[in-house]
Amino acid sequence: MTKISIKKNTIDFPFVDDKGEELFCLQFDKTDEGIKNFYKAKDKLEQMKVEVTTEESIDEVIPYIRSVYESILGEGSFDKVYKVNPSITIATHYLSVICDAILDDILTDLKANLENKYVQGYLKKNAKDSIQDK
Repeated sequence: MTKISIKKNTIDFPFVDDKGEELFCLQFDKTDEGIKNFYKAKDKLEQMKVEVTTEESIDEVIPYIRSVYESILGEGSFDKVYKVNPSITIATHYLSVICDAILDDILTDLKANLENKYVQGYLKKNAKDSIQDK
């Protein structure tokens, strides 16, 4: 009998202090819904064109970045980060690092699945079948 180990479907992002002690941990949910939310939030972040140069622009950016954090990492995630480091530029940097890590993880999983010999055989068979159907 082949046993199948259940894969973890979250990515942990521990935030540690200068002594290496964990202050809190944010998690990304790798379910299909979580991945869809990630891509929507990532697009929203990339479309942001506000420059943080004045007090007013900081006030404009905070709710925007909060919504992206919460779309990706859940409710309250931005507040945890901002409480430890109350700087929107640093919070945005952390978000960028987190997005890069999530994207890398998703692409690594996708590549591993595409390289699987059974998946490749299935894709080749379906490609042949669809060509023959035309």
